[in-house]
Amino acid sequence: MLRLGVLETDEAGNFTGAQTWEAPLKREALTQARIVAWLGAIDRLLMTKEHEMFSSFDWCLEALEDPQYNSVEEFEAYLRNPPVPPTYFEQTDAEYPEFVQRNRPEPRSVLLQHRAMALEKALARHGVVAARFARTHGLYLPKQAAVTFAFFESLASAEWQAPKSLMGITPSNVAMGFLSHYSEEAFAWPLKEGLDERIHYIWPETVPETPLMFLADFASFAFFYDDPGFHPSGVVHCKMDHQTRWIGETFLDFFRDWADEVLKHPSLHLTGESGVTVQLGLDPEDVRKRDYFLVRMFKEAVDDFLELSKDLRVEDRAKMRRSYEERSRMAGQPGGVGIATDLGDGEGFEFPSGYHFDEARPAVLAAVARARAQLREGDPRYALALGRELHGSCHSLEREVFSPGYQGPPPPWQDEAKELLTGAYRALGWEALARKVEVHHAHRNFFMRSVFDFP
Repeated sequence: MLRLGVLETDEAGNFTGAQTWEAPLKREALTQARIVAWLGAIDRLLMTKEHEMFSSFDWCLEALEDPQYNSVEEFEAYLRNPPVPPTYFEQTDAEYPEFVQRNRPEPRSVLLQHRAMALEKALARHGVVAARFARTHGLYLPKQAAVTFAFFESLASAEWQAPKSLMGITPSNVAMGFLSHYSEEAFAWPLKEGLDERIHYIWPETVPETPLMFLADFASFAFFYDDPGFHPSGVVHCKMDHQTRWIGETFLDFFRDWADEVLKHPSLHLTGESGVTVQLGLDPEDVRKRDYFLVRMFKEAVDDFLELSKDLRVEDRAKMRRSYEERSRMAGQPGGVGIATDLGDGEGFEFPSGYHFDEARPAVLAAVARARAQLREGDPRYALALGRELHGSCHSLEREVFSPGYQGPPPPWQDEAKELLTGAYRALGWEALARKVEVHHAHRNFFMRSVFDFP
């Protein structure tokens, strides 16, 4: 066993701390001459301040274990240019073609043709679907909606496995959002009497700017509309924690970034261990490799569609009020995505906390009064930002509060939320979002249900 201690000092030579390591090494490798030479090489590197080697010490020990290195110069040459271990991609790459052939045997030319046909079909329907969205929601539907639907429609069975098992996105979940209207069958579904398409599968805390496009398990994916007259500012992921998070300019960008992250760091995302793995007696490493290959296949499908739709992205960008890069850098707020107006964002805004506690009531009342005063003076920003927080504060309440038969007191602060949001939206000229608030608050007990009569 090799035990090593290193004293840390600042530039003035003052002691600042120490680090120690223990490593099991073969006794025959630990001759005094080799250890002295190895330490001398480390000392040279530390003196040059070219390496932060002690943040990861394993690669230093590898040199000591290799008998071909004996002198200070030999150890130094190794430590300055250590070998790079193969990535998981490189370790498994030779097996990938056979996996693809077994699970997705279609020739690549056939796959590309299928993807192109799916996109062509979706774009052919985009006009009527976008017109419906403008009529029912008062919003502009970008062609990226058609691209996303076509992408899902074109996925082979094996390409569906990664989003299904790792993201909770299934074909049935895709059918639950507005993207389903690119299907002629879904487009013809009749609306239930007295309901409105804007509350389809909505949560009580859903912010008005996020019309649902498709679902995942306990989460939703939506475009984010700052100004109803323009292309959405980007796409967001909304979980049941009242957090609306930017995930990309388009849904395909999100899928690409997600797959890249998993492929780059498989040990963080793919353990191969689960109850099913144990129950079936599977080798966790075999499961991890399978999932890794499934993510690779999914990523290839994403890349194909990004290439197919690159001209449509340029067309959509021309209709954006702000670029996604600019918008996603603007100030956020406790509920996630912040506000964006011609007067600015919500940088520096302060919000109460613990909305449902009695001791928070004075602070909330003061914040509402401040928002009302600023709205009267012509600045709707704080009313918009606070209204969103009050609207979303109901996420911490029991779901029975929003059940059809609930007879208890109404959720607190929701009248104030409606007042501030509708006042701010109308002050900004965003009538479609103001009407969305009114419809939602009129159906607050309509929680995660369909507004359509399915066949």
